Amino acid sequence: MSTASFTSFAIPPATGFHPPKAFSASFLADLPSSLQAIQSAQHVLEMFRRTLPETDSASAVLDRMVNRLTKIAAQLRKLAPS
Repeated sequence: MSTASFTSFAIPPATGFHPPKAFSASFLADLPSSLQAIQSAQHVLEMFRRTLPETDSASAVLDRMVNRLTKIAAQLRKLAPS
């Protein structure tokens, strides 16, 4: 296969910083926004943890942090009005 066929799939260089949509929706100090922030942090930590080798001690620390965030999110959901 020639390298010319891959040029159409090239990602254009970034022209500026664009925050992810999850963070640009709102910056309200309310329960749904707090829960969304916890869930976003949980997701980012989990994705980073998966890039580390299983033998890395940081992987275990990140796993515990994700577990703590899961418990915090559960408590926040209990506070939400039904």
